[in-house]
Amino acid sequence: MKRRDSISRVVAALVGVVPTAAFAQATTPAAARAEALARLALAGAIVLSVLAVGVGLLLYWRGRRRAVSDRRRIRELFGTPARTTAVLDAAPAGFFEWSALSGLETCSSGLAHSLGASPVAVKTFRDLSPYFSESDFAGLEVAVDALRAERKPFDRVVRAKNGRVLEACGRVVFAAGTGEPLSFTLWFHDATAFAGDVAVGQAAVAATAAERDRLAEILDLAPFPAWRRGSDLRIAWVNRAYAAAVEADVASIVRNSVEFVPGAGPQQSRSLAALARETGVAQTDTRRFDVAGERRVYEITEAALSDGGAMGFARDVTAREEARAELKRHTQAHAAVMDRLRSAIAIFGPDRKLRFFNEAYLRLWKLDEAWLQAAPSHGEILEVLREARRIPEAADFRAYKAQVIGLYASALSPEEEVQHLPDGCTLRVITAPHPFGGLMFLYEDVSDRIELERARNTLAAVQRATLDHLFEGVAVFGGDGRLKLYNRRFASLWKLDESFLASEPHVADVAERCRDLFPSRGGPWPALKDRIVSRALDRTARTARLARPDGLMVQYASVPLPDGNTRHTYLDVSDEQRAAPPRAASRS
Repeated sequence: MKRRDSISRVVAALVGVVPTAAFAQATTPAAARAEALARLALAGAIVLSVLAVGVGLLLYWRGRRRAVSDRRRIRELFGTPARTTAVLDAAPAGFFEWSALSGLETCSSGLAHSLGASPVAVKTFRDLSPYFSESDFAGLEVAVDALRAERKPFDRVVRAKNGRVLEACGRVVFAAGTGEPLSFTLWFHDATAFAGDVAVGQAAVAATAAERDRLAEILDLAPFPAWRRGSDLRIAWVNRAYAAAVEADVASIVRNSVEFVPGAGPQQSRSLAALARETGVAQTDTRRFDVAGERRVYEITEAALSDGGAMGFARDVTAREEARAELKRHTQAHAAVMDRLRSAIAIFGPDRKLRFFNEAYLRLWKLDEAWLQAAPSHGEILEVLREARRIPEAADFRAYKAQVIGLYASALSPEEEVQHLPDGCTLRVITAPHPFGGLMFLYEDVSDRIELERARNTLAAVQRATLDHLFEGVAVFGGDGRLKLYNRRFASLWKLDESFLASEPHVADVAERCRDLFPSRGGPWPALKDRIVSRALDRTARTARLARPDGLMVQYASVPLPDGNTRHTYLDVSDEQRAAPPRAASRS
């Protein structure tokens, strides 16, 4: 600014001096005017020259100042090449460089110091070999040769003999804009502080890989087909059972994404896996198709994986399905048989809902068949039967209903009871646990049987009273030799205890009890006993008299009955014998 002001003052002084002098020396006006103009032109030219020089000097000084400022800024930002080299050379682990143009090898002082070597002593890459183990340096050389020959970058961890762990990174440095390599640089990073963590991480990675391989081997040995799908739901891996089932090798299955279910399109085969991935829940479906010429049934399960793929399994359930079909056929056959029975049958499941009923059940309770087909609960049926007054009257229906429903938890074996309905019908009810859970109820109308038993019991009582009032003793022995019927006269005549007779003793036991009332006649008792037993069981009608040792004369007769039994009657004729003329008694 000061320089520009001084130039301006000089120009102003020249302009003011020149005209004044010219006018002072002029003698005539015309001559003076001409000379003044000439001088004025000369002064203008001088002023313009001075101005041009001043402007040039101003621009020069401004350009010089800007250049100096730019060089100072560049030095501040980037430093000098020597400074850059010094900074790289002082890196903690350093580098080793091969020039792509000259082939010159350079080792940074940082690398030399980290290895415990002298920077001056390391001229070539081979000079670094004494500072590494033989195997690590050999591997490093192979990687470096690939870097320089094939421009193939690498990363590997090496150990120096001084205990340092270095991470070696091989890189190619290219010229900007040309793509031509300038150098091949091997950078080293000191990873000693993280060596323990790296070792732990490597061990964890190795363990994970081993576990993965072990699980893959286990799945490969599994007896059922298994497979894994990628994120596109194509087949990415299969086990041996899968390959055997589709009759192809593993490589071609993965390459062609061969699905397990033959004949199904890709979309249909992957639909189950897609649904599992969409819902996040494993999906299962049953498919029937031919495998190795045999019709098989497989239960296929697909489950989504965290990587977007899916894992699938197939279980051969042919035997289960055949057993289920066979059971269904047996169940239907049993249902057909039970439907023809006269006894009413109802089967309730574990949920206490009606599962089966036959025609007799429908007729017995007079219920709507369509309603029963809708599987009402046992409690609902009891409510309907109560309204129709078809179940036994109960003072507390709730307690009665709870007692019936409680059988589902307490019934461990068949139970039997007799129910008397309000309409006079008598039912024999059998409640039994069902093999598939729940209870089975069998209702049998025994009204006629009860009436018959009542009539029979009345008749038996009349017969018993008639027999008990007979003067002669009566005993009926069955075909098995046991006492089936007797009267009081028989018990008193042979001096037998009625409790003994009520146990249906055998005729041999009865004879043994009456041993003292039979004449021995000098023979052995076993022989006589055998004769008594044989005649008691002989179905030949006979009559005779027996003189007992106690003085009684007993006349007996045996008559075979139509039902296979034999009736024996015994009459005390002692008075008649004493009043009659003497005669020889018949032998028994």
